[in-house]
Amino acid sequence: MKKIMLVICCLCFFSSLSAWDGKRQGFIFGGGLGIGPAIITGSGADDLVDWDVEVRVPVVTSFYIGGALNDQLMMYYNEKTNWYKLGGHIWTASNSTFAITYFFEEEAPSFEVSGGIGLATVSAIDVDSETNYGIGLHFTAGFEFYPHCMVEGGVQYSAVFDTLLGETIAIHHLVPFVGLSFFGY
Repeated sequence: MKKIMLVICCLCFFSSLSAWDGKRQGFIFGGGLGIGPAIITGSGADDLVDWDVEVRVPVVTSFYIGGALNDQLMMYYNEKTNWYKLGGHIWTASNSTFAITYFFEEEAPSFEVSGGIGLATVSAIDVDSETNYGIGLHFTAGFEFYPHCMVEGGVQYSAVFDTLLGETIAIHHLVPFVGLSFFGY
């Protein structure tokens, strides 16, 4: 429900709702696909859990919806999800963030930087498991080589929390990634 309200607020906030007009200003919508190593660690309850560092190579998917105040500054909802296999199960580690992207030029080609902060979730999707919640953030830098198309690299971090036998534990995901993103604007 919170995600739907965020989308509605973004749509109401940005007055120009004409995507694919060649200008970044106004409504934006997009997605991305990438890959990178996920470094998974834990902390807390050291006497109860043997914390080994796990490294997986997830597929990283991205979803963007929001708007741009002008041709250089975008503000949007961003969902970055890592999909990986661990312990015989398929896991997702997602960051649902409010993000900002700044383009150095008003038109492609242009370098860009972005960052976001928000809610992180981790859960196994192929079994009935509980979802753990925490905080997530990301930072990326990229290059829009053609209008609507960019290559970017960045890092995503999340810390989610759970309780094990009355003690709070934290599970950390650090994911450096590279990928391609496509924006409709």
